[in-house]
Amino acid sequence: MRKILLPIVLIALFSTNCSRFFHKGDVDLRFGIDNNACKKMQGKTLIYLIFVDTKTTKPWSNFDLKSAVDSVKKTSYWLQKQSGANNQDLKVQVDYFGSKSKTKTIARELPKASIYESLDGATVSAGINKLNKYADDVCKKVLTAAFPVESKNSKSSPRDKLISILREKYNVENVALMFMFNNYYKDDFSVTCNTLSKTESEYAMTSYKSPTLIAQQVMSLFGAAGMGEYYVKSKNKNAKFALEEFPNDVMVNLGRDLNELEIGEYSQYMIGWTDIVDKKYERFFYVSAEKE
Repeated sequence: MRKILLPIVLIALFSTNCSRFFHKGDVDLRFGIDNNACKKMQGKTLIYLIFVDTKTTKPWSNFDLKSAVDSVKKTSYWLQKQSGANNQDLKVQVDYFGSKSKTKTIARELPKASIYESLDGATVSAGINKLNKYADDVCKKVLTAAFPVESKNSKSSPRDKLISILREKYNVENVALMFMFNNYYKDDFSVTCNTLSKTESEYAMTSYKSPTLIAQQVMSLFGAAGMGEYYVKSKNKNAKFALEEFPNDVMVNLGRDLNELEIGEYSQYMIGWTDIVDKKYERFFYVSAEKE
């Protein structure tokens, strides 16, 4: 089972085509802070799940769905515990499409057989554009089924309209939108999209039920980042330094139990829990990116 969080920079950057993200050829990850649907990780926050059925993923049974929701709730409890330990005011609510109805899933085929294949195109931006359209298509189905009156005659994109409705309905400042795919016993990516964009709302596509993976994705939506492209380049110059400085930080420990982990100083800065960060950690702000 491949539990991979695709590097945030590849998911977020190229839908914006904005040169200000680059610093001497690298991408400045601070442009992912305080954006769009997930701003600072403070105040009332909703994690909203949409369970998607496709022909190439395992169908969502009631048991699978319940266990996935339980994993997300474990993540929400952990985030609130971390916020309390760091003198932050964070209240996280979890809900999902169909939680109060018989129909709890949305059927929609991915652009290709998997998230990974859907991203595999001529350019990174082309793959992201396909996923953005797919996310909008799924959100349109959710709006039609759950919010037909509220979404009528809306000029916003289905994704933005759904986020707006959810923000008002649940009275929250932040909405973490997550599309859940049942890829148990199957290899695929879990990705976060548009995290550096100032115009496209963020969302996650989640293939597995690991609370640690889900915590990483939720935090990524708020601007957190794997330090030194840790997930892709095991010999990256910053990877060893990240583990030395933050051995228990959730953003560099995908394979560990979430209850063993914490939100370190650098990650706290990225999600808005502090306005300052030690100068020696500024090296994590910049990651290389292959331009189109």
